[in-house]
Formats: sequence, structure tokens, C-alpha cells
Amino acid sequence: AAVRSVSCGDVHTLALTTEGEVWAWGDGSYGATGNASAPLSSWGVASEPPQSLNKVVLPLAEGEEVTSVVAGSFHSLATTTHGRVLAWGDNTHGQLGEGRKLGFVFSLIQEVQSGARQLDEEDVQRELEEAARVTEVELPLQAGERVVAVTSAVFHSAALTDRGRLL
Repeated sequence: AAVRSVSCGDVHTLALTTEGEVWAWGDGSYGATGNASAPLSSWGVASEPPQSLNKVVLPLAEGEEVTSVVAGSFHSLATTTHGRVLAWGDNTHGQLGEGRKLGFVFSLIQEVQSGARQLDEEDVQRELEEAARVTEVELPLQAGERVVAVTSAVFHSAALTDRGRLL
């Protein structure tokens, strides 16, 4: 399938195909590629980050399609024809919404690399699996209101609704 759009983050890239598939590649150690299989050895200070090409599996309803993708620094966003925002990747700074309680991979990596925390493989894997899980962002939408666009930067994201509200 041909690529409809592409978005580059700091450590990964997203592509939306004309068939509505979302593909991600780059550093998978933050969950932004939708892949929770990054090797723990990649989290050392001198190690190379894991590289992956991954078809992102999105929780779409029947007839719902992806309309856009946006790559943040360590997280990813997608909008759909139903006006929903889907998100995955690191949530250390709340860039995926306040409803997610795990997926703080960036802060965990920094703590391990600085020596402030020991590398616990189970904790790391749990955080990475949560980060790679695609979920809908809970937004304070009014009745009948839909998200029409999203954008993202280093550690934050924003959404624009069909009523001109910025969330």
C-alpha cells in the first residue's frame, strides 16, 4: 500500500498507508512503535537503541478508520473517523492523558541510567508493555463534539475539536 502521510518524532517515525494501516519504526524502547519487545540490554548508557518495523494494531470499531498520525518525542497519536484520539508510547509527562497510570518508560530509563534505581526486568517489561498498548485518550468532549486534529511536541500533546476548542 502507498503511504498517505508520515510523521517523525525524536526516536521513531509513523506512516499511515492509503489502506488505513499504521506502521512505526525506530527506537522501540519507549513503546512509541507499539512494540513491547525491546531488549533490556538496549537501556544501558552506551547501548544502541532497538530498531523495529512494526504494524501498529489499533482498537478500531467496525467502519472506523485512521485519519492522521502524529509522532511525539517518545509517544504516538492517531485520530479516527469517529473523532477519537488513540495513543501509545511513553506517558512520563502525561502526554497520553491523565487516565493512564503506567507507561512511564522515559523516567524509568533515566533513573536506571543515573544509578538512582536498579534495573528490575519485571518492572521494566510491565512499563514497556503498558506504554506499547494503544488506548483511547479520555478527553473532556461536549455532547456530539469530535476531535478533528492533534499535534504533539517533546512531552505534550494537544487536540482541536470541531467546535474550535483546544484540549
